[in-house]
Amino acid sequence: METPWLLAVDGTGLFVRCHKGTRAAGLTAPDGTPTGALTAFAGSLSAVVREVDPKYLVIAWDGGQGSSWRREIVPEYKHNRWQDSWDDTRRFDAVREFCDAAGIAQWCLGDFEADDLLAAACRLSARDLPGVKVMLLSEDKDMLQLTEPRRVWARPLGVLEKWISAEEVELTWGVPPRMLPRFRALAGDRSDGIPGVHGIGPAVALRMLSLSSGRWPLPPEILRREEGELALAWSRVMDLNDPPRRPEDADIPGLAETGILDMHRTAWDRGNVLPVLNKYGMRKMAERYSEGSFW
Repeated sequence: METPWLLAVDGTGLFVRCHKGTRAAGLTAPDGTPTGALTAFAGSLSAVVREVDPKYLVIAWDGGQGSSWRREIVPEYKHNRWQDSWDDTRRFDAVREFCDAAGIAQWCLGDFEADDLLAAACRLSARDLPGVKVMLLSEDKDMLQLTEPRRVWARPLGVLEKWISAEEVELTWGVPPRMLPRFRALAGDRSDGIPGVHGIGPAVALRMLSLSSGRWPLPPEILRREEGELALAWSRVMDLNDPPRRPEDADIPGLAETGILDMHRTAWDRGNVLPVLNKYGMRKMAERYSEGSFW
C-alpha cells in the first residue's frame, strides 16, 4: 500500500524566492503584468507535486500582521521583512489567481505567519489523518524543528533535491528537532538575524543544554538571569511545536475538520489553471497542462 502524503507549502517563502530570482528576467504577459514570479512559482510547485504525488496539498500564506505578536516579545524579530520593500502587487495577485484556479487549499490568517499554519497542519494531520506522512516545503529553517521520525520531513527551499529527516536534523545540529529553538536562541543564527547570547557559540550552547537536564529557561547556575531571559524570549518566538498562540485555536476557515477534506487531491484535481496560463502568455506550461503532464 502506497504511503499517503500531505504536502504543506510555505507559499510566501516560495513566492519571495521566485520573485527575487526572476526580477531581472523581464517576463511579462500580453497586458504587461510581470510573470517571472508566477512562471517560477507554478513550475516549482508542479515539479514538487509530481515528485511527491501527495494525496493532500495545502499552501500557507503569511497574514498581514503575522509577526506582530512576536514583535511584542522581541521587537527585533524580522525587522527587515521583505514586505517592507515589496513594490508591485501584480506579481503576487497573479500567483494567488493561479492557486485559486487550481483549486488548491490555501490557509491564511492575519495574526500568523505561514510557518505557524504549517505547524498547525502537522498537528491536525496527526489528529485527523492517521497514517498520513507530511512533507514541509519552506524557505525558513524553522521548519526543521517540526520534523518527526517516520512521519514529518522538511525541505528548505534551495535544497530541492533533498528531504530532511528528524534523524538528520539531530545529526547536523546536535539536538533533537524540538530543541532547535532553544539551541538557536543561545547560539544565535546570523542568517536569520538571531543574535544569540553574547559569547555563546554552538559548542557552549550544546553543553549548557546537556547540563540543564531539560530545564528551560536555563537555571542561573548555568546562565545569568538577564541572558536567560533573552534566550527565553527568542525561543518563544521561534517555537512552532509549543507556541504561545496556535492557529487552530482561532476560528479559521480551512482549519476546521472540513478543511482537511478541502486539501484532498480530488479537490484540487478538479481545478483548471489553463485559462490563467493562457491569460499570462505561459504557452509551454499551457501545453503541458493540456497534455496532462503538468501535475
